[in-house]
Amino acid sequence: MNVAANLGLPLTDSGFANFSFEFLNADETSRSAQRDDARALIEAGNMDVRRPATQIWGAPEVQYDYKFFGNLGLDLEQINSRLYAFGNYAERRVEGGFFFRNPNTRGGIFDGGENILIADLSDDRRGCPAIAKNPAADYGAALAGLPGHCFAFNERFPGGFTPRYGGVVEDWSVVFGLRGEIESAYTLLNGWFYDASASFGHNSVDFFMHNTINPQLAAMRTNIPTSYKPGGYREFDKVFNLDISRPFDVGLFFSPLNFAFGLEHREEEFEIRSGGQNSWYVDNSPGGLAAQGFGIGSNGFQGFGPDIAGTFNRGSYAGYLDLEAEVVENLSLGIAGRYETYEGIADTLDGKVSARWQFLADWAVRGSISSGFRAPTVGQANYRKTSTSLEGRRLVDNAILPPDHPAAVLKGGKKLEPEKSINYSVGTVFSLGDLDVTIDYYRIKVQGRMALTSNLKLTQTDIDTLLAQGVSDARSFSGVNFFTNDFDTTTQGVDVVATYPLETLAGYTVMTFVGNWTDTQVDSFNPNVINARRRRQYEDALPEFRFSLSADHTWGPWRLLTRVHYYDGFFEDIVEAGLTSINGERWLTDMELSYTLRDLPFMPVATLAFGAENMFDQYPRKSRWAGVLGNKYPPNSPYGFNGGFYYVRASFEF
Repeated sequence: MNVAANLGLPLTDSGFANFSFEFLNADETSRSAQRDDARALIEAGNMDVRRPATQIWGAPEVQYDYKFFGNLGLDLEQINSRLYAFGNYAERRVEGGFFFRNPNTRGGIFDGGENILIADLSDDRRGCPAIAKNPAADYGAALAGLPGHCFAFNERFPGGFTPRYGGVVEDWSVVFGLRGEIESAYTLLNGWFYDASASFGHNSVDFFMHNTINPQLAAMRTNIPTSYKPGGYREFDKVFNLDISRPFDVGLFFSPLNFAFGLEHREEEFEIRSGGQNSWYVDNSPGGLAAQGFGIGSNGFQGFGPDIAGTFNRGSYAGYLDLEAEVVENLSLGIAGRYETYEGIADTLDGKVSARWQFLADWAVRGSISSGFRAPTVGQANYRKTSTSLEGRRLVDNAILPPDHPAAVLKGGKKLEPEKSINYSVGTVFSLGDLDVTIDYYRIKVQGRMALTSNLKLTQTDIDTLLAQGVSDARSFSGVNFFTNDFDTTTQGVDVVATYPLETLAGYTVMTFVGNWTDTQVDSFNPNVINARRRRQYEDALPEFRFSLSADHTWGPWRLLTRVHYYDGFFEDIVEAGLTSINGERWLTDMELSYTLRDLPFMPVATLAFGAENMFDQYPRKSRWAGVLGNKYPPNSPYGFNGGFYYVRASFEF
């Protein structure tokens, strides 16, 4: 369900206020397939395995999602300026599923090698008898005979379990500003345009999990809690801007020279919030549960402990200069430069040169060359998360760590550096009668591109080294990822947009074509941290070609919108699991028919619409690995995996 409203009001006689509201909720979708291992358990006689599918793959459940937006402006005629403010607040709660925990093979909970994993809860570690694995996972009699100081989670979850994971996301921002023109009797002060603003933005997520456990709480046996609050993240940014411009008639060019400059100060703050103790508790006593091989933290997403929680800050300062003029008739040139310094990172000076030549009344060419610089965010430099992933068709716990974490350093992690890029673009804009067309080619070369490494396996020697360095949770993950700058890429592409209006006796139609070709190549990479499979994922995970053709037809109160999308094939790679597939091209069709009633009593305009997105219910090619992953379709399809969406919409204007 989706409900939206907009209200516009005057703000005295010199301003306006506009407010918007939207509410959305949506059930989850299921595109699941029963996993092969779960089917084998059922066929062997385990009737506690969830059916028809052990895990839910699909769009997550949006329990609520509401958004507010306000935009205000007030003219201050006495100083020839406008005071403005706009902002938003949004909050949503989303929940989805994780991988199924097989009651025989999930390490850290059930799997003890040839036997099931049994916790020795005695103070003197007197040991527990072995129970061999049973395909049917029917351990009732054997578990009943365990000594009182022993416990196996098969008693609590004889059919395994599938964690549920979600978060409450809060987002707000507000901007205040004053812009206008300076009027002064002094020539040098008169005619300057200015815009001064302050922006504040906040985004946070608080995670929750249920239907899972922290195996370190095994002493609670079947009363172990199954709901956890692992903690969350928060980002808070402050940005202060001053932009000043003025045209100068210098007598050298066809038009006045537009002179602009500005200053910016940015403050970033990233926080990792500690979770509830149950979500991160670890029994690190000699011979304790960690040493016995039990997983650490809420399974599926380990909670953030006090040693992980913290707040990280960075500031940056920037200034720019921009000059632009029509140097001769129909030929515009621009040059701009920006200097920026990031605390603890680097300084940079970047520039841009652009040109536009209107060589015919209805034909122009344009182009630009620029350099770019992107510093690693505070979040990228300090992000940390331990979660479950598929490796070699088995579930393991992997950690995303800051590059300077001891485990990351052990595997080649180093301080992040800024990305640097060179960008080229050239294009044309022309009209042929009623046909309007834009075509642009772009090429972007990035050096030191930032991305997550491949999963790097920790050996027992690595774990022993980390434990000796005081990394108490080194046993809680089998591999690590971290952000790195160890590869370069070149991306090039072409964008085409064309519109053509048609007027007939049956009404008025606007035809629109939007097309794109994009190709990315990895020029170089460090094979120690980024493998060849990850490289291909960067190059081929998105379709090279995609386009849409739409016809928007109106006749009287009726409107019919038809749009056809084309997606080229793409490569799907579940990198750590070693599973790949190639999906072919797809054609998708959207359609909406609406009727508008006007001049109704108490309701000037009312519109009723019937529509469909992906009307013919197209899906990606079914996954070759459905029995391994538990999903029928590739999870990263660029056009989704939910098939057709059909709706009725009513709108009213008062």
